[in-house]
Amino acid sequence: MWTPKKTSQTENPKSDGWVLQSETVTNPERLANQVSPGNLTSSEIPRVLLVGASVRWAAQSAAQGGYRVVGMDLFGDLDTRAACASFQLITAQERDNEESLAQRIAVVAAREQATVAWVGGMQCTAGGGESSRLTIGELASLAHEFGFRFPPTRAALTERTPCKSTAVRWLIKARDSTGGLGIRFSQNEASRPPSATDYQQRWIPGRPFGLVAIAKRDQTTLVGLTRSIYHRCDDLPFVYAGSRTVEYDDAIPWQRMQGLCDQIAQRRGLRGLFNLDWICDRHNRWWLLEVNERPSASCEILERQQRHHQTLAHRDSLMRQHIEAVLGTDNCVTSAPSPKTELPAALPTQSNAQVRTHLKRIVYSRNTGVVQMALLIAAWKAEQPDLEIADIPAENSPIEAGQPIATIIVSSDETKTKMAQVLRLAVKEVQATVISKRRQ
Repeated sequence: MWTPKKTSQTENPKSDGWVLQSETVTNPERLANQVSPGNLTSSEIPRVLLVGASVRWAAQSAAQGGYRVVGMDLFGDLDTRAACASFQLITAQERDNEESLAQRIAVVAAREQATVAWVGGMQCTAGGGESSRLTIGELASLAHEFGFRFPPTRAALTERTPCKSTAVRWLIKARDSTGGLGIRFSQNEASRPPSATDYQQRWIPGRPFGLVAIAKRDQTTLVGLTRSIYHRCDDLPFVYAGSRTVEYDDAIPWQRMQGLCDQIAQRRGLRGLFNLDWICDRHNRWWLLEVNERPSASCEILERQQRHHQTLAHRDSLMRQHIEAVLGTDNCVTSAPSPKTELPAALPTQSNAQVRTHLKRIVYSRNTGVVQMALLIAAWKAEQPDLEIADIPAENSPIEAGQPIATIIVSSDETKTKMAQVLRLAVKEVQATVISKRRQ
């Protein structure tokens, strides 16, 4: 399912996010989250070609890690282009034709002598498939092995599959969608009928989280945990809208999460960054929902958290660690904690440690019009040092109601209440940068 989103310099849709076994990252053929090896040793500066719906964060992270970045995505936002030494826009025809996109990627990679890395947000499999992904049964078995729960899951044969209890709500999930665009409640009259590849999963009310881990040559370590933020779009209640870092909490089952990530990495032969989606219910029970074999959108704020706690070297980055882990050249990067460490390296363990929250929030447009945010960006730089705007569209880019405008990034020592107030105002200010057709 492709949903048109904001446009930048040309009319191209943008998709963002996750879903169960879709959106892998490219690796050598034997690995699950694929990266195609390129010319890492013949040049003083290694080169990487990043491909995805939006590669902005990955490009910034890889560049920070010392790579010469070539980018290919659907938007070409201003800050994406600024992070890339070279950039190529993916056309609508290439987006919808895997063979055409794969051919163009091969041409660009050969010309640039670059390693190819898929960074998510697109449904095509030009960079490598998922034929050997974990089944739902295997995920449920692994979750139970480490003391976690897994929601009852079944084939979505009909929109109104009978259930014994009317208090139980079911979700219809599409296997081939991203960013929550294929998740809706069952028995919703506005929803499309389920397809043969959809499945039903019991809805578990609670707080959503994302856990990021990295599988390296000799160990799998936890990078961090974030609270997930969703946005309702018509009958789709779980469209990805951002993440925020969480404070240290010894009630979080870090050791069991570590063991589960170890087993997932071993079963799938994973290398590099991957993430697990969770629900923590009101009884503090943890439910595993999805496994995503790729760098997640939350990696951006986890990297900021690591830099704040000085657990990431200046010339290191999560994308550098990801690419080197996938290619097996990670023996010289050792910023991760030892295998015996139960906590992610970025989390402070003392109760009196300074708490700094890092948050990203995708802002969706309420109107159809054009985006004019140059003045707001300048004002924030001068007056709001804790706020940044990312995924910046070109000035006067057209946008439709319901599409993402840009991303707000917050790094603040303020209380949660104060941060929430600041964020609400910031969201309104970004939404106000869309000049509707009636006002033009």
